[in-house]
Amino acid sequence: MKFFDYVIQDAKARYGNNSFLKCLMRYYRLPSFKLLVNFRATQYILNNKWRLGGGILLAISRLRLERINSKYCTTLFEGLKAGEGLSFPHHGPFVINEGAIIGKYCTIHPQVLIGGDRGKGTPIIGDYVFIGNGAKIIGNCKIGDWVFISPGAMITKDIPSESLVGYGLNNILNDDGKRHVEMYLK
Repeated sequence: MKFFDYVIQDAKARYGNNSFLKCLMRYYRLPSFKLLVNFRATQYILNNKWRLGGGILLAISRLRLERINSKYCTTLFEGLKAGEGLSFPHHGPFVINEGAIIGKYCTIHPQVLIGGDRGKGTPIIGDYVFIGNGAKIIGNCKIGDWVFISPGAMITKDIPSESLVGYGLNNILNDDGKRHVEMYLK
């Protein structure tokens, strides 16, 4: 995959018009898009550093990602495995552990913590997952596909696919998560 296509893969998956001018406008207008573009650029350079000329470009890219992380109070590492279509609708603070795995078309709101539990593993999040404001996903747990996680939820155990998770600790309300995620994606 070419550099520009890799960098804007999230915009390609989420938005219809992906001309260079539209992407440039999104980059300067939306802080979350700027964060994603720099995250993907650093990942691309990290994976292809010998072909692109070595460590100077990687060091500059890491410095840029670190600066954007500190400016927007986020923690997003270049080693994170995230599928296409990742979205941060609001540019608030969040923390995503480097060992976490995030599937395709996930939406992550502000004040979310996706992290490990000091050596006990990191979360694996499936495709089409909506994570509401202030949710915490901690430890070695697996979140299935089409899961809607409500704001304020705290998850420490596995969640089956198509679940609706409510406020509180591991509070699975029903198996209607797919409908809620689809409503959000429209």
